[in-house]
Amino acid sequence: MTDSYDYTAEGSAQRLSCVVKDARTHVKELERLCGELGHEVGLLKKERSELIADRSNSRHVDRARFAAVGGWKLEHRPGYTCQAQTARGVLGAASGNAMREIHVQLSRAEKEAKRSLRRKEERDEARARLAELESRLEDVEKSRVGWGQRRGVLETEVRDLEVRVEREKDGSGAKEAFALERQQWEKERVALLDRAVRDEQALDVAKDPDTAGTDQKLRRQLEEYKAEVESQGKYAEQADATIKALEVDVNRLNKELKHKEAEWERQWAEWERAKAESHAGEQARQEDMQAEIDALKEDMDGLVYKRDAYQAESNEVRAELVKFSKECSEAGKVQEEMKRMEKDMAILADRAQHAEEKYISTQNELRTTQSQLVEQQDQIKLLEKIERTEKQIQGLEARCVRAENDRAELEDEMERMWIELEDARHERGSLEQKCDSLAQELSSEPAARSLVAKEHQRVVARLEDLDREHQSSLDTIHRLERILERIKVQRDNALQAESQLRKQLEDAHKLRSESTELSKLRERVKHLVDEISRTQRGVNELMTESADKEVRIVQLSKACAQDLEDKEGLNIKRKLGVRGTAGATPAPSRMNKGSYSRRESTASSAELETPLPRAMTRKDYPDFAPSESTATASFYSVAATPLQTSSRTNIYGATAEVTITNPDTVKPGRRISDSIPLDHLCGLCPRPVDPLFLLHPSVEYTLPLLRLVGLKRTILTRQFNRY
Repeated sequence: MTDSYDYTAEGSAQRLSCVVKDARTHVKELERLCGELGHEVGLLKKERSELIADRSNSRHVDRARFAAVGGWKLEHRPGYTCQAQTARGVLGAASGNAMREIHVQLSRAEKEAKRSLRRKEERDEARARLAELESRLEDVEKSRVGWGQRRGVLETEVRDLEVRVEREKDGSGAKEAFALERQQWEKERVALLDRAVRDEQALDVAKDPDTAGTDQKLRRQLEEYKAEVESQGKYAEQADATIKALEVDVNRLNKELKHKEAEWERQWAEWERAKAESHAGEQARQEDMQAEIDALKEDMDGLVYKRDAYQAESNEVRAELVKFSKECSEAGKVQEEMKRMEKDMAILADRAQHAEEKYISTQNELRTTQSQLVEQQDQIKLLEKIERTEKQIQGLEARCVRAENDRAELEDEMERMWIELEDARHERGSLEQKCDSLAQELSSEPAARSLVAKEHQRVVARLEDLDREHQSSLDTIHRLERILERIKVQRDNALQAESQLRKQLEDAHKLRSESTELSKLRERVKHLVDEISRTQRGVNELMTESADKEVRIVQLSKACAQDLEDKEGLNIKRKLGVRGTAGATPAPSRMNKGSYSRRESTASSAELETPLPRAMTRKDYPDFAPSESTATASFYSVAATPLQTSSRTNIYGATAEVTITNPDTVKPGRRISDSIPLDHLCGLCPRPVDPLFLLHPSVEYTLPLLRLVGLKRTILTRQFNRY
């Protein structure tokens, strides 16, 4: 319950602090709006003074014009009548619109006045409710003071109970002393009986005539024994009276405690109800204040809108006045319009002053609200003190419960003592009877000896029974102590279980926080995975682009090599004397094998002298296995018939048809490089020359082709090194 009260108190304090902050922000905003309104009022006053100055200047100008013109009427001027009529119409329309706007604004002002009156009534009602709540709070404070006094009374009573409990504990010590005395008394009684038996036996043996003196001694001893037993009975009666008085006091305290608990519950319910009502009233008052602040904001917006409208109207009227002062000299109407504008400005000034007064009153109300909030904070502090007092009362109640438990234990102990005293009384009566019977037996002499012996035996048996009962009671006490120890162990186990449950609860809270963190980390991992996937897609796109670019580079390099090959072929063709169809002549006969061998040696030497780059090795490129189509194409391109037609492209981009009619002038096909892989052309994997190919009838034309391949390989190697 105290936790819920603390929670409500803290929540109300937080809500009040939030309300105070909101009120401060609203106050600052209202102060700012008041400053803006004051500035606007100053601007309106300044405009009014400017309008008055313009009116006086227009009067001076009109007088000067009248003085300059003299008696000549302005209406006789050409074109003036039409302009004056239009000006009058425009001015009349403007004045009519201004009057209608003024009437509309006056109706709005009346509505706002009614609304402000209604808000004032609501504020008065809220103040009345606040006064009622304050009176209730005062009553609660008075009841708190009364409860403080009652708490003091309860504390004194609890202290008295503790003192009584301590005394009862001391009484339990006295009870133990009484039990020890009782045991010693039993021992003395047994000793007396033994001594009496021995004396009787001595009397029987000696038969001394001094039996009268012995009887007197025995009677004195019996009287002393009776006196001692009576004193013990009186002590037991006093203990019974004390127990009864304690029971009466405990019952009375229980009744008072129950009555006080009922009264406290009733007061607590009333205080809770008053607290709820005060909270509801405070919320209603805060809502009313917020509504008033919103209404004031709306009023400010309306005033700002009106000020803008009036300013626009004043600007329009000023422009009309300037235009009309230049065009016409009807000073009367202008003066009337100026007077009307002055009245409107006066009305605006009054409204601005009224708005300033309203804002000042609102600011004062906000200040009073702040003071009330401070008072409510003080009340909250008082409520916290009350809660602390309640905790102290609960502690006192716990102490009372402990005192009740101690009282119950004392009652049990007193009941056991009462039972033992009853047993002692019965035992005392029986002993008195026995003493009387012994006296009678002693008086009756030898006839009672056997009875005394039997009684002695019975008393001894009774004492043995009492010892057994005492031992059983001790066993019961030990059993109760074991039960108490077991209860303590159970309590310790319960406390340990509670601590373990608290630890488990803390672990659960930690796991929940870790689960929230894990969910956050999972979201982050998901986001990172999405980012990685996007990055991977970008990388894949870049890789595809790079692969496309590499393919494009390879294609361009092939095209460049093809262009170089075509160019070299054209140069070789020109050197060998091959012409187009326009001038086809056979090659000169002086071109023999010697020249071809010389060129072949030159090409082979160039091929051997050209070093291969380090990057262009066979392991960097895949092996190219020529297909049957490639081999067939290369064979037919080399061993072509003498009558085939070859298409050539010159260096200027023109195509010429070459018809080969002589085996001496047969050339290999131009597209022979298309059937040979690029790595074979570049010298990465040189292809062995077939001996049959060398023994072909057109072998003399293959040597220039080999030189062409070597030149192309060197050119591609240089380009690759350049890249």
